[in-house]
Amino acid sequence: MLWVLIGIGPFFLFVDTYQDFLARRRPVAGDAHSRDRAYTLVRYLAPGDPIPQFRTYGVLFAQLLFLLFLEACVVRVVSLLLLRLSRDARPTAARVTAKIAIAAVFVAVAAYQACVVVSWLFFSETGRFLQPQDLYLLRFSVDLTFLKTVVTAREWLYLLVGTIVVLLSTLALFSVSGGADNEGELWHRAGLAATLLALVVGIRLILPSIAPPQLYPIVLTNASDGIAPQLSLLWSRFFYHRPEEQPRRAAQLRLEPSYSIDEYLRRASGVRIKKRNIIVIFVEAMRDDVVAAHGGDPRIMPELNRLASDGLLFTAYSQAPETSESMVSMFSSLYSHRSPQRELRSRWTFPHLFIYDLLSKIGYRTALISDEWSMDRSLLSSGHLDLHFDPLREDLSRFPPKLNPRLHPTRAFGDFSFAVADQLKLRVLDDWISTNSTGQPFFAFLYFGSSHFPYEQPENRTPIFAPVELSSDPSFLYYDRTLAPVMRNRYFNTLHFIDGLLGELVARLKELDALKDTVLFITGDHGEAFTEHGYVAHLGYLFEESIKVPLVISGASGYEAAGEGAVQLIDISPTILSLLGLPAHGNYQGRAVVQPEGSPSRLAPATVFSSAQIFAHEDMVLVWPWKYVENGRGNEARLFDLSRDPAERDDLVTREPERRRALQRCLDNFRDSQLTYFADGSDYQSKFFPPRYQCASDVKDSSTDTFGRESSPSTPSSPPSRSPES
Repeated sequence: MLWVLIGIGPFFLFVDTYQDFLARRRPVAGDAHSRDRAYTLVRYLAPGDPIPQFRTYGVLFAQLLFLLFLEACVVRVVSLLLLRLSRDARPTAARVTAKIAIAAVFVAVAAYQACVVVSWLFFSETGRFLQPQDLYLLRFSVDLTFLKTVVTAREWLYLLVGTIVVLLSTLALFSVSGGADNEGELWHRAGLAATLLALVVGIRLILPSIAPPQLYPIVLTNASDGIAPQLSLLWSRFFYHRPEEQPRRAAQLRLEPSYSIDEYLRRASGVRIKKRNIIVIFVEAMRDDVVAAHGGDPRIMPELNRLASDGLLFTAYSQAPETSESMVSMFSSLYSHRSPQRELRSRWTFPHLFIYDLLSKIGYRTALISDEWSMDRSLLSSGHLDLHFDPLREDLSRFPPKLNPRLHPTRAFGDFSFAVADQLKLRVLDDWISTNSTGQPFFAFLYFGSSHFPYEQPENRTPIFAPVELSSDPSFLYYDRTLAPVMRNRYFNTLHFIDGLLGELVARLKELDALKDTVLFITGDHGEAFTEHGYVAHLGYLFEESIKVPLVISGASGYEAAGEGAVQLIDISPTILSLLGLPAHGNYQGRAVVQPEGSPSRLAPATVFSSAQIFAHEDMVLVWPWKYVENGRGNEARLFDLSRDPAERDDLVTREPERRRALQRCLDNFRDSQLTYFADGSDYQSKFFPPRYQCASDVKDSSTDTFGRESSPSTPSSPPSRSPES
């Protein structure tokens, strides 16, 4: 009880001071300075403002003393109780139990100290403190490939310092808690404890300084975490309320009754299927503006530009700014927002239909060739895949050394070259297509990953864009703004390299006389940021640079775009069905974005939804041209008119209250419906297909009928041979 009371005491004691002097966000009438977004913690830590600076460090220091005193009290009480039992000379069960308990306490204290340090390290890279829902990221700590990708030398140094802090903290607390047999030993222990505690206090006071000052104004939504960052991992879920943790209201859903895949095939048996080969290519972090038609430098991806000019080009939105979620959303045509917190399960308990599972039922050979995290592979693996190749896990000894990525060490990824891995994956796809003795049509998914941060420069190639040499060691989560132009050059070079592989694939399909019967889908899994809004890479906030990607469809002869406006990655699987002449499937939340040329009807612009559930908890709705984003951690929102402000510089959230409320209702309805349908144990999943959404295009209409829960956003799609009345 003392631990809890003292630990959260500073929050209640200093909350007003903290909110007023550390992270004021909302404008105050008559205060011109507060209207400036730079009115943040940095202002108060700057020289020349001594009083707020004193208050800032006063709060942190008071909190630190509270915590250290509290930790010492807790460990002392526990260890003294256990010590009395463990000093029993007789080897009783109680003594053995006490010894085990002492070891458990030691481990628990060390783990707690580790949480303190890791939370600060996390803040130094992301601008926010570690949360309980972030713990799943720890599974990557055993993946050396991942660590080599995202952990820099500077961060290894932080981890080393953090380890020292953990050891010193634990030793200090046990030194304070240990008993003494005589006065000399008592003074010895007291001196040792004082020395260790002084070191711990010093180091833990320094911990906040490892965060670059630029990060403090970036994330202002962690005010309540910041007051007690050492407890954020353990207590924030309980004491620092988050809007996204509120149970959402169950929605009234009007859904289409589900049917089995066999029933779908039976009803579609009269359809003449167009036996076209399908190849879907994901290019890691390919932004929409790298395509020449969308403003990009034509030197970046000339082959993609050619395919776009000869085929269909769309602006698309990823369902999440991360590969795993966007890949799963594309295959399943399901939105990534299926639970309050991110949850990629090893096996989904709700109905889903990956496009390759459906195509295998109608006689397609299927292949999935990609670098995958273990959780992705367990989810995407299927008995219907004829080939599932992952160079991170395969035995590569049968390939020539020049195609073995483990024989080509790089600065970025250690003993694994993703550029070589991309060449290997293309070779595997080529071999698989070439050995098609049965003449069956095929579906293949190919992921090119060498354009992932930090943009490994391929061997023995002169860079098209320079300079590319790094003056410092950048981090996946943060690097200095001055390094952004060099990182962008490196990024463009990797995309140019991938474009060359794309050209090789097209040439090979021509050589095999398969190109005329093949439809290519080429898109990005998400975008990539280069400090446009203060962030880098991806996994973060839902700005355009992070989620807007191109979608090129090449080889879809006889088809045209079904409407205007942006599309979504969940539209790819339904579009494949349309190109093959198959009817829509009710389990897909996306829609086909192509139609036969000359069709009289046109699709209305889609309502676009995207979600981020890792480093930033945000949800977005786009009803062109209005884009509305809610940040669940800080109960904050952004609103942009993309037709006038495509760079998202002019936030209209306070100047367009009616539009905000309308879009907010639309977004709330989407989230409520998704969480109602996908809730564990929901009867909806076994009886109905998931909801579909189309918010009204006139965001000025704020009536309940347009966006309200009483009028469900679900528009049932009719299954094959089913009348609208049914």
